[in-house]
Formats: sequence, C-alpha cells, structure tokens
Amino acid sequence: MDLASSQETPDLPPIKVFKSKLGLPVLNNYRDPAPPEYWDKFPKNYDTTAKSLIDSKALLRLALECGYEDRTHLNWVVKQLEGAKIGCKGTFRNPSSAPNSSSSFADGEKVSDAIGTWVRKKFVRGPVTHKPPNVKISSIMTRPKPDNTVRVILNLSGPIGSSVNEGINPKEFPAKMSSTEKWIQVLNKAGIGCSFCKVDWSDAYKHIAVHHSDLDLQWFVWLGKFFAELCLIFGSASSAGIFDAVAKVLIFIVITKSGLHSDFVIQHLDDCCAAGPVGTDLCKSFDDTFSLVAKEVGVVLAPRDQPDKSFGPSTSGTVLGVFYNTQDWTWGIPSKKLTLILRTIAEFLSAKKVKQGEMWSLVGKIQNVRALVPGGKFHVDHLIRANSESTNRTDWVLINSGVREQLEFWKLVLPLCSNNVRIPPRPWFLPAWSKDIFTDAAGGSLRHPGQGVGACYPGWYTYLPWGCKINNGLLYHKKRLDRKLSALELLGPLLVLSSGHEFCRNSPIRVHVDNAGSVFIFHKGYSSSCRLTTTIAKAIWVVARGIRCDIEVVKILRCSQPMAVLADHLSKFKLKEFVKFAFDQRINMPAAPAKIPDALRQWVLDPKEDDSLGFKILKDLSLVTDVLGYQQGYYL
Repeated sequence: MDLASSQETPDLPPIKVFKSKLGLPVLNNYRDPAPPEYWDKFPKNYDTTAKSLIDSKALLRLALECGYEDRTHLNWVVKQLEGAKIGCKGTFRNPSSAPNSSSSFADGEKVSDAIGTWVRKKFVRGPVTHKPPNVKISSIMTRPKPDNTVRVILNLSGPIGSSVNEGINPKEFPAKMSSTEKWIQVLNKAGIGCSFCKVDWSDAYKHIAVHHSDLDLQWFVWLGKFFAELCLIFGSASSAGIFDAVAKVLIFIVITKSGLHSDFVIQHLDDCCAAGPVGTDLCKSFDDTFSLVAKEVGVVLAPRDQPDKSFGPSTSGTVLGVFYNTQDWTWGIPSKKLTLILRTIAEFLSAKKVKQGEMWSLVGKIQNVRALVPGGKFHVDHLIRANSESTNRTDWVLINSGVREQLEFWKLVLPLCSNNVRIPPRPWFLPAWSKDIFTDAAGGSLRHPGQGVGACYPGWYTYLPWGCKINNGLLYHKKRLDRKLSALELLGPLLVLSSGHEFCRNSPIRVHVDNAGSVFIFHKGYSSSCRLTTTIAKAIWVVARGIRCDIEVVKILRCSQPMAVLADHLSKFKLKEFVKFAFDQRINMPAAPAKIPDALRQWVLDPKEDDSLGFKILKDLSLVTDVLGYQQGYYL
C-alpha cells in the first residue's frame, strides 16, 4: 500500500451553532408561502432605489489630489457609483422566471435570516406581495460560510437561453485578480520578519447601488413574497468588474497617501493585503491610511474581531486562505480548511465521477496553494482539464487515472508541506556560479534529414535527431508534430539533464532555449493546449530532482553567442560547421556526443502523453550512476 492511500483522513472540527441575527420564527417548510404572522416580524424596505455607500464626489476629489491619471476611467467609476449599469442587453432583458434551488430550501432558516438582514440594511427591497410587471425572477441558491451561515446567491445564469448573464459581455467588465504567487513576491520583496496587514470590506458588493433601469433584472421570490436586490449582487457577470474598478481607485489613493510602494500591495476584490519591510513603519502607515480614506469616502470595513478576515500589522496572519509567519518564514493551510480539502479529495478518490461544480471548488483550492508546494505546478494539468470539462456545474466529470494520480499527490503532500515548508523565493533565481548551457531545436523535415535538438557546454555536447513521426509531421491532437516548436525546443533542457547528468548533478544550471513559449510553459508547469509539452515539462522536473539539480529555463536571442551558434549547427545536423566553428572559437569539444538514455530516444521516436517519462529516464540513468530514489535500477 502506498503512503498516500494509507493516510487517515482527519475528522472535521465541530460545526458552529447557527445564530440568527433577526430571531425569525422557524418554519417546518420553506418551499411554501409563509403565514401572515411570519411577515409581521420580518424587516421591511419599500424604497424603489438605493444610494451607493461610497461618496463618489469624495472619491473623485481624493483621486485627483493624488494624481490619478486615467480621467476617462475615473469618470466611468464615478458614474457607476451614481447607479451602476450591469450591462445586460437585448432580449435577455425580457421577463422570465426561474425556480429556487433545492439548497435554498434546505437552508431555509439561514436564507430567511440573510435576506431579512439585507432588507434591514436597505440593500434589498421587499417583501412585496404582488409580482411587479415586466421583471425577471431569478433563482436563489446558497453556499455555506465558515460561521455556519450561508451566502445567498441570485443565479443570473438561469434559465439558460434567457438569463441576465447571457446578455452581459464580461470583456466590458474586466477584473484583475491577485494570487498566492503574487503575494509570495510581495513577501520576498519585504523580507524575512516583515510586517503585513489585511483589510477587508464589509458587505463589499452592497457598497455600489444599481441603476434604477436595471433593478427589474434583480428580482427573486422567497416564501411567496417578492424581493429586489438594489445593489451589485454576487452572481452577476459584471459585479466583480464594476467593484474591482472602484476598489482599485481606492487602493491607488491609499498607496499614494501612505507612501508604500505598489509592489508591496495586492488586492483581490474586497481583500487588500500589504507588507512593509522590516525596520520600517510603512505597513502601519498603509493600514492607518486605509482606515482614514475608507471613512472619508464611506467604505465600511470589516471589524477586526475575526483575524482570518482582517488584521492589523503583524508578522503572522492569513492571506488568501493561507497562513504565513514571516519570522519563521513558513506557510500553512489553516487546520479546518486543510481538513475540508483532504476530506473532499478522499471523497473524490472513492468516486467514479463528481459534479462539475464540486470539481471547480476543489481545483480552485489546490490552484491557490500550488505555488507554495515544491513541484506543485507539475501536478495540476489533469485536474485543470477536469475543471474545464463543462460550463454547467451540474454536469458529471469522470475521475480518470490522471486525475486520480494527481489527487493522490495532493492528498500526500498538503499535510506534509503545511507548516513545514519555507515560503519559496520569487522570482526564481540561481547563483552567479550557475552553469549556462545552450540548446537549439530545428523543426521536423523530410527534406533535411538529421535535424533534431542539440545542446552545448564547454567540453561537452549532445545531439538527438528526430524520428519519422516528427519528420513526417504526423498529427497529434490535431497538430503537426514537426511544427510543435514549443515542445521541440523544450526537449533541449530535458536532453541536457539526461545526457549531462554527471556535470548537472548537485549543481545549479541555466538552460538557454530559442523559444519564449517553452520558457513560459516550464515556468507555469504545464500547457493547456499541448499535452506533449506538459509531458516534457514534468519530465524535466522529475529528472532534475533525481540528480539534485536546480534548473532554470531562459530565452536567448538566436545565435547571439558562440555556444548558441554551436547548438544551432547541431540542431540542423551541420557537423562540419559545428567542428569548424568550435575550432575557430577555440572551444574544446569531445570527439563524440554524450550518450542519451534509451527512454528519451524511444519517446522521440513515438511522442505521446506520458506522465512517467521522467521516471523512465531516471531508471535508465540508475543503471550507470547513482540516482536519488533508485538502487540497482529499481525505484525505491
């Protein structure tokens, strides 16, 4: 039995007791209309329009004082604050009706409490007894929140064919999100021991009122009564973009006034996190300035009684769902969240198929931490494919062997790495004494036999010719093998590690390739469009780990120096030119190229997706040298 499958899935912590904010009567059935006496205790708001909490004039004044340059964008933001137009056009504005989801009825008590709280805050109009004319009635559904309440979501994506979201062009409302990887860059710039803070908005989307002309698109039914959301809603295709545009203006003001450089700040919708270098008070200045600016423009910030949501300058705290300690320079997944992830993985591994929406949720959580796990980026490609099977969250997704293998990987490494692994450096860098090796690959060709991929280093070179399938340009996943240049060029670094394992062992190496796409794919860890490139990228990582080699793949200008010229000659099988140029440049080269493992030769003859290519190469190498994890040709 392998280690991953033998792990016991931890128990979930006890669920928090739900505490109602309104104290409404509990009903036996939330599918039918509630009795009249129920509504006597329900909050009421019959305003037909709402006003944004943010003072658009104050925001405009502060932005101009701070030198905001894009006046066109600023004017658009101000206009949205005066009444946001959500962008639905054409026949998708016509009246329609969709039933509520089963999740809303199952969480009926919590849904009523959430809707009533919105009504009390004047974010929602209602309850209205009679259905207004010419309105769209959308379905409501729920998502659980950590405090055992629910997030009520107005599903503007249904009914299919006449939904509000189908009438919105998302490109008109772009939202630039942050990520764990960007936060790692911030921490590395701020340094060990730095202070950081997290600021969160309270009822973020509800800060922005929707234009009265679009309110007919935001109605729903609950317990036989009609309600209309008056502000931006969680579920609209344009809400994130509109909110993000406003939030970024506010962030600009805070950064300018606090004196903290933007390189030390990330913003992910309503979450804003900043770090200040050790020995400075820049983090405190940013945090204090944010509070003052928020108060001046009308932004309501979340209280700091829940550290997971918001906290002042500290050397430890949770950012984007991950806990960081800058004094120990470690990261960890909060125990409850880690338990939920591990239990979900265990459920997936015991199933043959899961709902697309469940796959979205799990893959999103794994994607959030993959930059923190050594080699994590090379273990997500099958999960990402499964994540993109359908746009319908209720469709079924099969748990194939590739998905299952990667789920086993994450089940094993997440508890091992959490709170035990140091925050990784970003950007990746190698020391000055790193070895620079140059590679080049030519396209497959029947006219010029012998073309392939070559690699050079003073006193060492190797060359691998293409096989018939590449030279003939056979199709692989509807693409010609002879023209898959990103894959062909990325074979260079794998060739270097495989044939040059003796001088690469225990050393940092920098491999230069003549293709920017290859560099990007290896940095990313996979390709969404090319399975062959993903196979090669994984193999590079595996072989590098097997010989304890740190590798960086970089782009070089074509034939920009002697070694690059030599690699170009090899790739085109111009051996005479190769020998002559090396002699002219006084570069000593051996009489014969370095030996290539048979597993790599065989793969080039028959290129195909193979997650085990790297291990096959290591097995070949273990027959002639010591390889981490192998002994006498057997994998330990």
